[in-house]
Amino acid sequence: MKSHLLKLFLVFGIAAFLAIFSGYYIVANDYVMVLYILAVIIGVSAALFSSYLALFSIGLLCPFVLPLPYVSRFPFLFFILTISLGRFIFQGWFRPSPERLKLVIFPIGVFFSWVLIRYCLNPNIPNLSGYGDSISGFRSYLNYLLCFLVFVAIGIFVRDRAGAVRLVSCLKNTCLFFALLLIALVFTKSMAVAAVLSWLGVSVQLFDNGFLRFVILPFFGTVLLGVSLLPRILSLSRFARVSIQLLAWIAILVSGTRSGVLMGLAMVCCIFFLKRRFARLGCLVSLAILSTVALHFVGEAFPTIGRIGFLRFVTLTSDRVAANSDAQDSITWRKLRWTRAIEDIKRSPVIGMGYGGLENAFVLRDYQQAQEEMVEIDVVSGGIHNGYLTSARALGIPGALLFIYIMLSQMFDNMRCSRRYEKSDPLMSDLHCLILANLVAFTLTIYIGTDVNVPLLWCFLGFGLLLQRIRKKEARALTPKSAAAACDFDAKVATAC
Repeated sequence: MKSHLLKLFLVFGIAAFLAIFSGYYIVANDYVMVLYILAVIIGVSAALFSSYLALFSIGLLCPFVLPLPYVSRFPFLFFILTISLGRFIFQGWFRPSPERLKLVIFPIGVFFSWVLIRYCLNPNIPNLSGYGDSISGFRSYLNYLLCFLVFVAIGIFVRDRAGAVRLVSCLKNTCLFFALLLIALVFTKSMAVAAVLSWLGVSVQLFDNGFLRFVILPFFGTVLLGVSLLPRILSLSRFARVSIQLLAWIAILVSGTRSGVLMGLAMVCCIFFLKRRFARLGCLVSLAILSTVALHFVGEAFPTIGRIGFLRFVTLTSDRVAANSDAQDSITWRKLRWTRAIEDIKRSPVIGMGYGGLENAFVLRDYQQAQEEMVEIDVVSGGIHNGYLTSARALGIPGALLFIYIMLSQMFDNMRCSRRYEKSDPLMSDLHCLILANLVAFTLTIYIGTDVNVPLLWCFLGFGLLLQRIRKKEARALTPKSAAAACDFDAKVATAC
């Protein structure tokens, strides 16, 4: 039986099954289950009829989790990868698939093998309903598994440079959708919206003026910035580039994160430097310095305004504004966890301490103990807000150094390839530049925010290695043709003589 007929039978069976259960729950007035069934319908439809790269991009960038019964914050990416890889294997039974580009090189294989060994040294399982008396740390290990699957999947779904361009296009479209959605929700000031988004796994905070604050927005903004500053990748018009750049900076600024501003500036400076746009780079650096001085003067000289709202990034330049906002508390919050993590690193510097292992975490006597226990919970679960310290504590200093080596070596390769192909292959040069700019931004946010087990980070690491594999594959494909052409030329010359 052909694959399209099997797909039709599968769709019919699932539709009939869901129709029966939807009718039952509507009659029973259980509309929450109806919503779950609707989500299943949308998910199955997308899995069966969407392209691999579209699914991959949505799973990679979607800020929501699956609110499954009895499971807390189930990763949406895990569901997407399971569906996509299962669909790929299923289709491979009926038609041969082209050669997969293998990306797992020796350092990366060693890194993920050590993560697996570290888990086996202190194995743990998740709490049944997502919460319990102990902190298992299983979610952090699951994130490493997702990173490995993303690294492998990108070599399956992208086979040539056309696929690489389609991946960038899908990432751009997904970022546009979620950035516009979350920016619109920022201005609602609705606690009901905040509650629903929190239920869906989005980290929601509040500005001091009541607007909603989403710390995930800078990741969408930086991807959009890179795409808009390298127009040869997607052949964007000038109007589209300017519009995307404006939206990217709005997403970064309304997030209220100081790291987001630094990420955006670092990306733009990296792209201007690699593309030898030194005049623009000089203007940007001068503007940044002047803005820093002006904002420092305004923050220190004028009376502090009670509500700073979206100007929270001003706390980067003014200690007075930081002291009168939650920014100073955020710095103190991080220092407490960093100090506690360094103590654990000194106790086990070689093999690390892994994740989890905190028993009776929620058995508390008073508020003071709750504050102290929250530090311990964040440390053992990977919420230190410094990825380098987190990896050193969990995997040991050698594991952290190996990750830094992987990161720096890939960044160096991207910079070298971007410079080398500037004249001979402009598209490949811009793709390498885009990856390098995003990796530079990640080096900053890892220091003050995210862990190293972020799937988007490993997507860019795999993407950079994939481009080198594609280039070598194209060179091998051209070599026989060139040799044949040379032989024909020699034969014609011999005949003429």
